[in-house]
Amino acid sequence: MRIFKISDDDRLVEYAEQDFKSENLEEGLESWLENNPHCLLEDGKVLIIGRQVTTNLGSELDLLVIEL
Repeated sequence: MRIFKISDDDRLVEYAEQDFKSENLEEGLESWLENNPHCLLEDGKVLIIGRQVTTNLGSELDLLVIEL
């Protein structure tokens, strides 16, 4: 799952990808992140807008989140 933030100069900056053990399912990670949104960013608050959100391009976002 790719996670981005908006930098102070209004650019999208991707967070570094972290290893996730193969025995864990993506659904489990999504559920955990949905229930612990404070863990998404080091020093920011977030609001989860939706889960498995279909975009206008026909793809799906695991979690749609905005930083508050």
